[in-house]
Amino acid sequence: MSFLPYGVAAWLFMIGLYGLASSENLIGMVICLAVLQSSTYVLLLAIGYRSHASAPIFADIPPGSRAVDPVV
Repeated sequence: MSFLPYGVAAWLFMIGLYGLASSENLIGMVICLAVLQSSTYVLLLAIGYRSHASAPIFADIPPGSRAVDPVV
């Protein structure tokens, strides 16, 4: 288990928080909020990552059947 993604997320969060606190103009604050938001994305990706995992694709659907059966 690597702690690098968690460190990157914390570093991005701190940079964004510092920039948000020290910025005087609105454009800088918006950019710092975007950096804060990207840190949450990195954190969520780090939490959900599984090594040697496969995509959850179900291929055992019989041919000729509808992909979605409507409920009437």
